[in-house]
Amino acid sequence: MKKRVFLWGGVCVVALNIFQIHCFNNIYSNLSYDARPSYLGIVCFVVLCLITYILGGYVLKRKNKSLYLGFIVMNMLLKMIIAVIILLVSKFIFLAVSKSILLSFIIVYITFTIYEVSFMLRQNKDAMALNA
Repeated sequence: MKKRVFLWGGVCVVALNIFQIHCFNNIYSNLSYDARPSYLGIVCFVVLCLITYILGGYVLKRKNKSLYLGFIVMNMLLKMIIAVIILLVSKFIFLAVSKSILLSFIIVYITFTIYEVSFMLRQNKDAMALNA
């Protein structure tokens, strides 16, 4: 997968998530809506996507092809753990976790999961085409 395609997709996902957070902020402006957990999620998931893209390229160069499947599973598990940590931090430090915050954060989580799975599958497909 080309870096340009990866970066363009990442910019689109970040823009979509910032837009949805802004919409939630406008809808729930009279409530105690706090967007910090969602923004923290975006930052953490962007960093994780970059690390995944770079390490995924190295893992695909190995002869053991089942290693990449383990890498994908490890990445998804790490992402779930990061999501739980972000929600716990927002519960205990920001003292705010409501249904609107959870919904916004879940949307951020799902969009980044879809983006990561799509670029990892494309990375794997490109690597298999080169090796064939």
